[in-house]
Amino acid sequence: MYLSSGPGSELYIGGINPQKYRGEITYLPCRSKHHWIVEGSVRANGKESYRGGMAINSGTTLIFGPKKSVEEWWGNVFGSAPCPEEKCGGSGYFTFPCNFDASLSFKFNDREFLFAKDDLILRKLEKNKLICVGAIRAIDHDIWILGARFMKSVYTIFDADMSRVGFATPA
Repeated sequence: MYLSSGPGSELYIGGINPQKYRGEITYLPCRSKHHWIVEGSVRANGKESYRGGMAINSGTTLIFGPKKSVEEWWGNVFGSAPCPEEKCGGSGYFTFPCNFDASLSFKFNDREFLFAKDDLILRKLEKNKLICVGAIRAIDHDIWILGARFMKSVYTIFDADMSRVGFATPA
């Protein structure tokens, strides 16, 4: 699966499209045959805030994580703060300066995949266009759920026969 912010996204069934990625594919075994849950870690500015299960879910738009882990992750992003429910339309959202400078990544099998900064921005606040709402949201759950925002930063392979997920750098 290749997701792009612009044209060119595709769902390639029954194989892999070598024109959509470059380099090696990193495969991870799934925890069960019924869910696309793999082991990985989350980092902001080189500081790990979580290591454990991550559900790869193409049906989810955002990225969700356990409350404590997400709070720690956002704590590594300069100028971030919890967003009041009335401003963000729900709990678990964070705001941050739109012109932020941070290194954001997800790591699988010792391979780090950088997260595109533009994909971290869900939207700008209506009253202050210099402050953005983040696409990584805290929930009461024990694993991270990586949706389309994450998948724009990687080429993703769902291999049901081998019960594994593969990631590669997009072309």
